[in-house]
Amino acid sequence: MKIRNIFKILCAAMCLLPSLLINAQDGSNIRLLSHPKWEKISKKKPKDQKKWQEFELFARMYARYAIPEEKVLPLVFNVLQVGNTSKVDENLIMQQIDVINNAFAGTMKNNTQRNYSDVAAGDSKIRFCLGDPGGNVKGINFKNIISSFSTETFTNVVDKKLGLEGAKKDEYINVWITEMPDTLGGFAIMPDQDTLSDGIFIDPDYFGPKPESDNYKEGKTIIHLLGQYLGLRPLWSGNDCMDDGIEDTPVHNAPNYRCFGYSHITLCPGNGEEMIGNFMDATPDECAFMFTRGQVARMHAAFTDKGYKKNLLNGKKLCTSIKPVEEVVTSRTDIKSLDFTLAPNPANTQVEIIFQNPVKNEEMYIQIYDLTGKMLNEINVPALGELRGKTNIDISGLESNTYIVHLKAGQKVVTKKLIKI
Repeated sequence: MKIRNIFKILCAAMCLLPSLLINAQDGSNIRLLSHPKWEKISKKKPKDQKKWQEFELFARMYARYAIPEEKVLPLVFNVLQVGNTSKVDENLIMQQIDVINNAFAGTMKNNTQRNYSDVAAGDSKIRFCLGDPGGNVKGINFKNIISSFSTETFTNVVDKKLGLEGAKKDEYINVWITEMPDTLGGFAIMPDQDTLSDGIFIDPDYFGPKPESDNYKEGKTIIHLLGQYLGLRPLWSGNDCMDDGIEDTPVHNAPNYRCFGYSHITLCPGNGEEMIGNFMDATPDECAFMFTRGQVARMHAAFTDKGYKKNLLNGKKLCTSIKPVEEVVTSRTDIKSLDFTLAPNPANTQVEIIFQNPVKNEEMYIQIYDLTGKMLNEINVPALGELRGKTNIDISGLESNTYIVHLKAGQKVVTKKLIKI
């Protein structure tokens, strides 16, 4: 296998993210998210730089005004086992799917002792299922190989004869589970790439719940990789204070490898608090529990006509089954989130806004936007008074259309869709 072939697959994986790879150093209690040897080939630009830039602009606007709808994405697991060693079985894979769905449902416990309620997304409206491709490719595929792949032979992972080809990349998210070279833990292909290897690669030691592991026993490594596969960058984005392109995430000066029980301030300009509970940091599984609303919106943007993953929207039809997400008890640091309902909706002349869990000591603002992002009206709701439970808004002057309603209290923002008939 010529070395330029390995460059094709790996440059595609790392064209924008110098620290896309998860380094699983043997004998270490931390999971490094960089590797100098593999970063040398991470400087390639996207094959269509203009299209990627246009998507970047679109994703930012989408994050401000869009209301994500539920999506179900099918996963196909391709397990390459060395010799007779079996680190992954079907039961572990099903446990891993449960972990993924709980993470994307926003039901994981907050152990950080920090309150991220201002930006935490809660339910991302994204779910994953075991795919059912049919034919020679199943939802879970196993193959024994003589020895693990080296850096020079790693493209053989997706080879039909030497590895496992996987399912159609436009319909399924392929996850290859194989011993990684250079002590790597895994990597994901970014959404603007179009390569044979489209999907996620992960070492079996970091796949699924592992009770015997010190810091990564809950199986959350793949959640970070799925975020990257759907377009999210790590929060430190190259160790040089680069922004990840999302408005409600702070810039980290470096990955965090432990849970801090206090406010951890970045060394980047602005000196904001780092978000150690975010899945796109490098913290141990114990404290990773959330995406922000901006991150969720960016992932959903990948499924639009301007995105790179719109073909995955047929996923629900390609699933063997979809298991309901079980509720997880929230920690003592969680609080009820700001929310509201609109009634009736659709509405004609007036709509009633009913506040749920309002912030008692802060003023609230109701803002109405059209779909171009233009604010049409803003109404102040006093911090105290009879309007605190609900209020009516006159919409008789609006044209029949769909509008976006924002409820703001301090830094908290909740968005709903309103249909005027």
